[in-house]
Amino acid sequence: MKQYNIFGLVDEMEYIDNEFKIKKMIPKTQKEEVLLHLITYRTITSFEAIKMYNITRLADKVYQLRKEGCKIESTLKKFTNKYGNTSSYSIYKFVG
Repeated sequence: MKQYNIFGLVDEMEYIDNEFKIKKMIPKTQKEEVLLHLITYRTITSFEAIKMYNITRLADKVYQLRKEGCKIESTLKKFTNKYGNTSSYSIYKFVG
């Protein structure tokens, strides 16, 4: 499993029981925001990215993270919209 250097995101840490515990993480870019969300919650959709972080180009952030070696799976979810048309969206899942 790949290890990520998240110390650029760490704002506060403390040393407890012979190991560092992260108290607070502050992402500085949208890509870091997406990575932190995926590490924390395991999945994200474009609607969540827009609603929670004002990120409108989630697919680009996922592309950048994949290019850097993150393993992110995408699943296409189909649904019928309010006009009766079939539409779809991606669910991105962090796998390592």
